[in-house]
Amino acid sequence: MQTLNDRIVEKARSEIGTFEWAEGSNPKVLEYFDKAGHGEIGDDGVPWCAAFVGAVLADSGVEPTGSLLARSYLDWGDRVDLDAARPGDVVIFWRGRRDGWQGHVGFLAEPWGGTGTVKVLGGNQGDQVNVAGYDAGRVLGVRRASGGFDRTASVLTGSELTPAERDAIAAVRRGDAVILPMGLSDAMSTAALDQIDRVWSKILESAPELEDLETVIEKELS
Repeated sequence: MQTLNDRIVEKARSEIGTFEWAEGSNPKVLEYFDKAGHGEIGDDGVPWCAAFVGAVLADSGVEPTGSLLARSYLDWGDRVDLDAARPGDVVIFWRGRRDGWQGHVGFLAEPWGGTGTVKVLGGNQGDQVNVAGYDAGRVLGVRRASGGFDRTASVLTGSELTPAERDAIAAVRRGDAVILPMGLSDAMSTAALDQIDRVWSKILESAPELEDLETVIEKELS
């Protein structure tokens, strides 16, 4: 069964080999900017690592940050420890200064083995989409896509998720032991969370338009 991370990796890998043109701009790179929410960019010489991440996420049915700053992904999705990260998780690195604004962002290409290098599947890596090694000491954070999962949970419970529910979902998805917070609705029990995850995986397999999400969920649960 294909997971959301699997889908992200599949889409990202399909872009390997895309590169900046020496003259003019590669329309494919400009398409990344457009899908990431910045169609006004008309030059592939503009740093595009975050545009690539945003485009792949958008194609995977997940809302990106909408920013071209790599560090914008530090506040996106669910936090994951590097040693527990999976391929498809978003990895953010610092450039220049740790406390500065510059950075690099891409997708984890393979589980980190505790070495000094993190393998990243990303864009604008040597001016192209490829898999490259980055210094593990420069990792600022690792985040996991959760947008589609949260939307599925909201539909099943009939309401927007509370902060406590989001925390519980994130913990369950990481495989952590969970003590459900006081006041957490019955619909958000661990069993319900497991059901939501299964339903979302089925949705990803059929890849419907997200506008029809409620209809697809109702069909899968019937």
